[in-house]
Amino acid sequence: MWNAFIDDLRQWQNLVGAVVGGIFALGVAVLVAYLARNREDRAAAMILTAAFVSIRARHNSLERLAKEQLVPANDYYKWLSEKLVQSRPKLSPVFEGSLARLMLVNTWLAVHLELFRTLYHEMDEKLERLAEDYRNLHKNGAPLRPLANVEADQKLASDSFAAAVRHASCAEHLLALLVLGRMPTWHALRLRFLPDSAEKQCRELGQNNNA
Repeated sequence: MWNAFIDDLRQWQNLVGAVVGGIFALGVAVLVAYLARNREDRAAAMILTAAFVSIRARHNSLERLAKEQLVPANDYYKWLSEKLVQSRPKLSPVFEGSLARLMLVNTWLAVHLELFRTLYHEMDEKLERLAEDYRNLHKNGAPLRPLANVEADQKLASDSFAAAVRHASCAEHLLALLVLGRMPTWHALRLRFLPDSAEKQCRELGQNNNA
C-alpha cells in the first residue's frame, strides 16, 4: 500500500512538473512574441514619424516663404500648389505597410492615419494633373484643360495638403505616446478620460472629418 502511494505521488509530481513546465514555456513564448511585436511596432512608428516630420517641415517652410514673398491670401492656393508640384515629400515604399500595421493600436490613431492617407493620396492625384497642366502651359502657352478645372484642382490640392498636415501632427503625437513612449496603457486611458486641450482638438478634427 505504501509503495502504491509512493508511485501515485511520483506520477502526480511528474504531471505537475509537466504542467508547470508547459505554462512556463508558454509564458516565455508569449513574452518573446510580445517583445518581437513591440520592436516591429516601434520600427513602424519611427517610419511614420519620420514621414510626418518631413511633411510638416515642408508645410512650415512653404508658409514662411509665402510670407516672405508677400503672396496674397487669395492667390495662396495657386502659389502653394505650384510649389508642391515642384517639390513635395514623397512617402517611403514601406510607409503603407507601417501605417496598416499600427491601425489597431488605438481607434483615434487609426482615424488620423486613415484620413492622412486619404488626403495625401487625393493631393497627389490633383498634383499629377496639375503637373501635366504646367508642362502644357510652358510648352504650348496654355493648359489643355479649362482654367476653372485647373484652379479647382489647385484649391483641392492646397486644402488636402493642409488637412493632411493637421492629421499628421495628431498621429505623430499619438504615436509618441502609444507606441514610442513609456507606459502606453496609461496614456491610452488618459487620452480616453483626461485628454488635454490639443488632444481634444485632434479628436474633434477626426470627428468632423468622419461626419
